Amino acid sequence: MRYWIDGYNVILSGRVGVGAALHERRAELLARLAATGLSAFVAFDSRERVVDGGHATPRRIEVAFAREAGSADALLLEKLRRARDLSDVVLVSDDRDLLDRAPFFGVRTERVAAFVRKLKPAAPRDPPGTRPLSKREVDDWMEWFGQPRREP
Repeated sequence: MRYWIDGYNVILSGRVGVGAALHERRAELLARLAATGLSAFVAFDSRERVVDGGHATPRRIEVAFAREAGSADALLLEKLRRARDLSDVVLVSDDRDLLDRAPFFGVRTERVAAFVRKLKPAAPRDPPGTRPLSKREVDDWMEWFGQPRREP
């Protein structure tokens, strides 16, 4: 099964990363998706200039941003039009237009709420500066700054 996902629709409707900056919410969605082991194509609108588009994701997750002033919906519809075989594809969105058009392509759909339940919970993050450094990290920093390593 391969999921084709309307990224911002999942982030906003599915309340992924609420309270965080948009780029952090994108990263959280991709991390939670990666943790599931699912295969996916995630499309994002291009309403803003994306400077953090290089998310580290497994090969089974493809990320695409719509061209300037474009929408993820248009990107997903174009991908549907060009696809040769949609038998293993599930389109994830709450966008009415996408959900109405999907059956004409023979693709299954899933609402955002159902999809979000499949995502692994986000790992809790320590606030910056609160995680203690390991001995190895301290040694690496000491070496970086040209200081002698401390003995235990």
